[in-house]
Amino acid sequence: MKQEGVVSEKPIVRHELREKARKLIVDTGLLDHLLKHMVGKVASGGEDRFQRRHKTVGGAIEYWLENVDLEDIRKAAGV
Repeated sequence: MKQEGVVSEKPIVRHELREKARKLIVDTGLLDHLLKHMVGKVASGGEDRFQRRHKTVGGAIEYWLENVDLEDIRKAAGV
């Protein structure tokens, strides 16, 4: 995701992310479990956090990476 520049402004939809990940993780049950439970977790390297949201139009689920510091900034701003 990081190599492709997946950020909040340019997220990847669940279907596309799942298809790309299936090349490395064949067990779809494990893959679905990881997609569900990785949200809010810090990726290896400690620089990025894995995030998810439901798209308002169409209801698709989108994923992206964001800087770890953004959560602290949001908390400080009361958002």
